[in-house]
Amino acid sequence: MTRGTRSAALAAGLVLFVVAPADAQRAWKTPGETDANAARRLASIGRCDEALAPFDAAVVSRTEDASLRRDRGICHERLGHPAPAIEDYRAYLSMDPTAQDAASIRTRLDALEAEDTPTSGSLSSATGPTSPSPEPDREGTSAKSKRSLGLPDPGDFTIGLHVGEHAWSSKGYAVVTVAYGLAATYAYLEALEVDARIVLLRTNVLHSSGFGAVVDNTFKVGLDSSRRWELGLALGGGFERQSNDMRIPRNYFFGHVNPKVRFSISKPLMLEAGPELGIGLMDQEKQPTGETSTAVALFYGGYLRLSWVIR
Repeated sequence: MTRGTRSAALAAGLVLFVVAPADAQRAWKTPGETDANAARRLASIGRCDEALAPFDAAVVSRTEDASLRRDRGICHERLGHPAPAIEDYRAYLSMDPTAQDAASIRTRLDALEAEDTPTSGSLSSATGPTSPSPEPDREGTSAKSKRSLGLPDPGDFTIGLHVGEHAWSSKGYAVVTVAYGLAATYAYLEALEVDARIVLLRTNVLHSSGFGAVVDNTFKVGLDSSRRWELGLALGGGFERQSNDMRIPRNYFFGHVNPKVRFSISKPLMLEAGPELGIGLMDQEKQPTGETSTAVALFYGGYLRLSWVIR
């Protein structure tokens, strides 16, 4: 074998060594997987406008993957494209009617269909509106992208830091009780959600302290078209238990009323505040007999809460 032949053979072997592993790796991937992964990665960090192109390519290659239609529909909804979002949600529910999140997607679909207007017929069913989207306002939002703000949509959770205080009627404590802890919500309908909190309590009566829990059902309504403000009314009940340095416990079972107002600070954050009122039965152990007395007690006060929206 001549020197030139040997050199050519070595060069060909080097090329095969470098290229073959990459080709073998690509062979393991199913059609459209790269586009699907890229689209979902972009959507997860809020770049839905960039995610649409790889979503479209992935949907063409992976026609049996229902989740792609759902994820692309969510991106269209967040970008203010109702017609393609409706089409994707319908396709998802048709392809996988028993999906775990079918109820929440159906709720989103119903809301979009209720809001859709005759002018939406000019919207493309595949890639969004044929006319330019409305320009964002000074705060970076638009009327059609209202669902991308911090206030929770159906199916969203929130978790946040809760601080508050309440004063008592004559049958309660003589001074104010301070509460601080965690609160969470789950929005199961457009205007309804479950609200729960677990807090630590401190009352400066013989260094009384303890814990409490409240569970409410909240009715809410938006105050502006951009959904930056929301008003709610929570109704429910709760329990508190405190004991002092003498280890004398007090248990309190109460009904709870809480008007509230919310403001979207940014896409994931919202601020909530409001007054609250509780009325119920407080029992206290008497010393030294150990007998327990029960009386009707009332508290009134307010709270402030900073929450993170989990979509």
